[in-house]
Amino acid sequence: DIEALVGETFYMVKAFETALQNLYGLPLLDRQNLPRFTMMAMGYTGEDVHKTVKFGMSAATADFAICYAISGAFLGLLEIMETGMKLVMEFVDWDNIEMVLYFALSVSKFIITCPGYPLSLSFSAEQELVDTWIPRLRTYLFTFIATYLQHLQEKQETFTLYVSAQSKGIPDRIPEHLRKVPGSILSNPKLAEVKFGSFGAVEEQQKPNPEVVLVSAILIGLPYKLLQEAFDIMVERKVLNENQASTIVIEREARRLYALRVWGTQ
Repeated sequence: DIEALVGETFYMVKAFETALQNLYGLPLLDRQNLPRFTMMAMGYTGEDVHKTVKFGMSAATADFAICYAISGAFLGLLEIMETGMKLVMEFVDWDNIEMVLYFALSVSKFIITCPGYPLSLSFSAEQELVDTWIPRLRTYLFTFIATYLQHLQEKQETFTLYVSAQSKGIPDRIPEHLRKVPGSILSNPKLAEVKFGSFGAVEEQQKPNPEVVLVSAILIGLPYKLLQEAFDIMVERKVLNENQASTIVIEREARRLYALRVWGTQ
């Protein structure tokens, strides 16, 4: 017998069963049948699959694809791993981008392991996942964001960094107990007036839409090296200039300094 332990954020065990059944003739998942398998994994069968309101389906579907890819890597089935990763990217939207980015930043929390083995049954398959597909996924996500900013430019709309944004779905370099949420944690209120493309007061800003909040939270919270990756893609797409990059860095640094001050008083 082989004992397998799933990562702490590997939730879709049904995805592992689905990957395993491929060895016995079950076809690969595709865009058409992935939602159905996801619903079945959530306990819905038969007619329920068609009648159930699709609330939360976006995140659940992406999660199933992630776990399917992880299972393929564990089993050494490269075709399943690659299919799962392609489906993850295909199903990315604003409802699940934080969850998918969390996976791209914390893949070790999803990996399946065997006691007594260093990583899994197939070290090479997992290396392919970590070394090739995870960077590819990050690039896709940052391009997704850059494309949104391009669409704003095409509509002649200004993207304003929402300085109060705080992601709850991706790892943050600042521990939760050192954050000041809700609201901006800027020590200098004037910094909150810095905007993408203009310099109006915060009070003049309209309430941001969810996409603006998500993009702001992601750019503020990304680890530094990955922020550089995102900046490179945004510069290539011509949706980031020096002033805009400075605005993001200023807010990130303000949060870091605030956290240090709070930590120093504890």
